[in-house]
Amino acid sequence: MCNVKKLSILSVILFFSSYRVANATQRLKIGGEFSILYYYPEDQIRPHSFILHIGRLDVTAYISNHTTVTYSNNLGEQRRLYAEFFLLPLKGTLKIGKFKVPFGLVLEDHTSLLEDNIGLGIYRENVGVGLSISPLIFDLSTGIFNSARTGLYHIDTKREKLFTTTLSARLWGSDFGIAYLRNPATEINKTFIEGYTRVPLNHFSFLSKCIIGEIRKNRVIGYSTLLEWYPIPLLIPYIQYELLDQNRDIAQNSLSRVALGIKYDFLPNTRLRIIYYINKENPEIRNNLWVIMLSLWY
Repeated sequence: MCNVKKLSILSVILFFSSYRVANATQRLKIGGEFSILYYYPEDQIRPHSFILHIGRLDVTAYISNHTTVTYSNNLGEQRRLYAEFFLLPLKGTLKIGKFKVPFGLVLEDHTSLLEDNIGLGIYRENVGVGLSISPLIFDLSTGIFNSARTGLYHIDTKREKLFTTTLSARLWGSDFGIAYLRNPATEINKTFIEGYTRVPLNHFSFLSKCIIGEIRKNRVIGYSTLLEWYPIPLLIPYIQYELLDQNRDIAQNSLSRVALGIKYDFLPNTRLRIIYYINKENPEIRNNLWVIMLSLWY
């Protein structure tokens, strides 16, 4: 009889333990991205190298139906921590913490010549507050952030703050948008305006964006155009052209390149990308390069 009572008590404990574990698992979502590439310049001067490009782990806790908290860590160097509140009308979301500064159309290519060279690439996160709403065919996102890129526990000593806003519309299956970013801090002093469009065509997709602005009183202009082709499922050849001039007052100061690439999704959530970059800034120097990139997301 004593053994039966012990077994009954043990069964109850195991039942409630499994119930608590199951519920804890349901309240947590783990995701992220892994990306490694091989970098092969043709000039035989720069080294060939494997590069661990992205190693991001995201953990999201679902506090309630209206609140989540997310912690993200990329290779131990890029950390984000933010809360999201889904309480506003018009599919509105309030985000508070350290997260990616929303601005314009985000290019899928993490090695973008245009965005990385003006500080708008994958490392543009900062501490602040952001608001997004989606009335009818429009999407509006806006935010205020620390002017300098600060860590999770650091204080921004500058009185000026970074302001950004993006407005986009969906028309005839296409996206059109305009964005504005202003960071008035003295040593940064950036202002950007971006216009973009993304148009799906029959077996093709066309994307184009243009950025104009100033960095410490130097006039900047850049644009990117991407054309993708969908001949068969899971295989996407593409061609991209990018140009960036970080000081329009100096002649022959621009950087430009053409990318010929192919994307192959050979497994679920797995993509192999082969890219050949043709750098155009100095045709006399053969500094083209090959990039082979493997990406997984979960």
